[in-house]
Amino acid sequence: MRPLKVGAKENDTVLVAKFEDNIYSIGNYCSHFGAPLHTGAIVGDRVFCPWHSASFNLKSGAIEGGPALDGVPQYNIISKNGKSFVQVPEVLTQTKSQQLAKRDLNDQRHFIVIGGGPAGLNCAEALRQSGFTGQISLVSADSVAPYDRTSLSKAVATGDVSQMKLRSEEYLQNDAQINLILGTRAERIIAKDNLVQLSNNQTLRYDKLCLAVGTSAVLPKIKGINLKNVHALRDHYHQAAIRDQAAKSKNIVILGGGFIGSECASALKLQFGDKVNVHLVHGDRVPMERQFGFEVGKVILQDHKQAGVQLHMQKLVTEIGGTGDSVQHVILNDGTKLEADLVIVGAGVTPSTQFLKDSGIQLNESGALVCNNKLQTNIDDIFAAGDAVSYQTGDNSHIRIEHYITSQDQGSNAAFNMLGQSQVFNRVPFFWTRNYNKSIQYVGYAQSYDEVFIQGDPLMQQL
Repeated sequence: MRPLKVGAKENDTVLVAKFEDNIYSIGNYCSHFGAPLHTGAIVGDRVFCPWHSASFNLKSGAIEGGPALDGVPQYNIISKNGKSFVQVPEVLTQTKSQQLAKRDLNDQRHFIVIGGGPAGLNCAEALRQSGFTGQISLVSADSVAPYDRTSLSKAVATGDVSQMKLRSEEYLQNDAQINLILGTRAERIIAKDNLVQLSNNQTLRYDKLCLAVGTSAVLPKIKGINLKNVHALRDHYHQAAIRDQAAKSKNIVILGGGFIGSECASALKLQFGDKVNVHLVHGDRVPMERQFGFEVGKVILQDHKQAGVQLHMQKLVTEIGGTGDSVQHVILNDGTKLEADLVIVGAGVTPSTQFLKDSGIQLNESGALVCNNKLQTNIDDIFAAGDAVSYQTGDNSHIRIEHYITSQDQGSNAAFNMLGQSQVFNRVPFFWTRNYNKSIQYVGYAQSYDEVFIQGDPLMQQL
């Protein structure tokens, strides 16, 4: 596998690779963030992006796995006088959209997707890409088209939702012919009648339903949690409020050192440097210990220290205080008082399934939707995808994976099964986090581990 220069511009390259004694050529830049695919890996007939593991079919350029939404171009190979040549157009494009079925008004079927995150978007698009010509409605509590929520924490200090959108409203409504119902919540499912009641007083009938409802932030029950400038980070409204207040703040306290807390600390320090004091309060020994273990957590801890983040490990916030309605300080369980103009809460999430309690749809003890290995709930016409799903695995146990790519893949898989394709969901989980321009990637799933094996010295960044 190697890049082939085909034009005068720096990025005028295509990917050329050999598979099963045949030569193939596709676009060399990932349609997600533009990573050079020739620095990735080939597994079977797939090329995997080196940055976020999006995969593309080597023969056709079609998208095979997220987080990318579009494929890359495919170029013909011709042989002449014992040599192979790649046929390319005068102007190279970086993406290739998948073909979408057109809405047929004679097709009276109505498929509804509840949730505007990656699972909901992929479900709706996969229906059209798979030839569904009936009506598709996408219901989302957000007021804008689906966007990349993983960017909320990574770009908390600078981001704008217009830069995070996965698809535009125009594309979804005009090209994909998806009925967007934005700024609206599902309030009740009447499964026996195949009805969804919405917060805008509409009642919709469905033939198939996908619940891609996601999660809501957990707010710890501590005094002062509802003061002004205390924010959890779950949507673009919160991100905009944090961004605007951070620019005016001298002292910022972050509750929780998981993904959201650690990425926020990194983003704030990269943006403001020594102009702002960032405090990270976390109950474990090191940040992200539950996700990556102690050894990797030490690396993240060191990066925060070097950036000037003030770390309060194995500590808890017991009170948030202020005058009037605005935060001024937090108090830790050892009595330490930290000045605060802004508090960011990253204390975990819970499935957004409260409205389903009396629906007859099975939920587990944590409120997650219980699904079989085809992402079907206990009610035949109702499927589910995303962070709120506990799905059946090969050993008949159930697991819940709260990561972006898994949500995307589940959305597509649910769509296939809504169409009767009977596809088992068995994608290996993958996720990444980014702190101080360094990425950590994780492949697989483990509730615990017996042994840690490290190749190289992580504290010296030599792995």
